[in-house]
Amino acid sequence: MNKIFTIAIFGAKGMLGSALHKKLEQQHTVIPLDIQDCDIANFDQTLACFFNLPKIDIIINCAAFTDVEASEAPANLTRLLKCNYYGPANLAKIAKLYQCKLIHFSTDYVFDGSKSEPYETMDDPNPINKYGWSKLLGERVIQEINNNSLILRISWLYGSNGKNFVSTILNVLRKADGKPIKVIDDQFGHPTATEDIAELFHCQLATVVEVNGIEHLTHNSYTTWYHLARFIAKEKSLDVDLIQPCMTEAYGFKAKRPRNSRLKQSYLNLSYWQNSVSRYLETIPREIS
Repeated sequence: MNKIFTIAIFGAKGMLGSALHKKLEQQHTVIPLDIQDCDIANFDQTLACFFNLPKIDIIINCAAFTDVEASEAPANLTRLLKCNYYGPANLAKIAKLYQCKLIHFSTDYVFDGSKSEPYETMDDPNPINKYGWSKLLGERVIQEINNNSLILRISWLYGSNGKNFVSTILNVLRKADGKPIKVIDDQFGHPTATEDIAELFHCQLATVVEVNGIEHLTHNSYTTWYHLARFIAKEKSLDVDLIQPCMTEAYGFKAKRPRNSRLKQSYLNLSYWQNSVSRYLETIPREIS
């Protein structure tokens, strides 16, 4: 018989948090929490929140500031650190105090992208933008505070209930009206479906909670944004030839992006990204705004 856990999910209204909530509540007791319920950057508020909850077995932290471009703005530094550093630090303290497991999601952007092979968990991080820097701070403070914690690095996330590349490029293609679409072809990574992560947790949660440290949770194949866009166009019978490759510099980003953010699968892994993108595309309405 599978063990039943009581789980608190922070960031439960976001893309990943909502997918985990929907899947895990099929078997476990799930308490979805968002900033309106508890501001994890405020330790006293978080402590008071846990005082009023039932005994929690697992904390899953999906809350984060993930806007890479906006992270570069000095005006957003306070919010960036609250979400990606102070919040995880407080949850690590609470998890230790209440003797529950902490599972925290991090990012491929902790690496600089200069490596020619996929990054392994023992490779030294070297973020090249403020978003990656803030997420690395979160990783390190969790490990300093609580050794009963699992940090999962994920990449190129997409899914329902949030803005993502797959739905965005599909929308652009539908509105292209014959005009070419420039898509970056010099960044390599793993498109990752929130539904795949949720399904893995659903099937293997009892195993996942036994793992500590840092793991890479990723598909076993990779691509570029350009080739991902072409795959989406083919799947939806749209004009593939409208999609044209370009270099990152053409976009004029404020934040640097790692050219190679491939993550080598470690203890946990997912299958091929193509299958997952196809499934996700079937869930998107025929016409999107």
